[in-house]
Amino acid sequence: MDAADGQRNQDLLREAQGEYLRGNWIAAEALLRQLVDNYSEVTGYSEVTGYSEVTGYSEVTGYSEVTGYSEVTADRADVDVSTDVGARLMQVTLYRRTGRHREALGALERLERLERAASWGFEIRQERRRLITIERDPDSEDEISRVA
Repeated sequence: MDAADGQRNQDLLREAQGEYLRGNWIAAEALLRQLVDNYSEVTGYSEVTGYSEVTGYSEVTGYSEVTGYSEVTADRADVDVSTDVGARLMQVTLYRRTGRHREALGALERLERLERAASWGFEIRQERRRLITIERDPDSEDEISRVA
């Protein structure tokens, strides 16, 4: 990933944030998916198939979606960490806000496994707490959405 790619990804993230803040969930999700795919190409990891071309490693989560992770490929130095992790965390939030809690939990679990997400631990834990609260008390979702 070169500087121009990094700038395009940062622009995509800003655009996704704008759509998210306007409540345009479909447009925001499409932009976030494009961003995650862009970073998946750099790392050799596919969110869709869960298969790493470099290692051939894949796994199946308890949410009946195929995911995968390769420590060999997942944390390349040329990945813009802030944009990548920010996009993935926003994707988790979007899933939660649109009532897709299982997808949110699956995406959050994949995010937590990324070494480069370690500096975002506070935000990740906060999102996990929100999802757990909603799981325990579905009526709390409206209150959480107003706050977060």
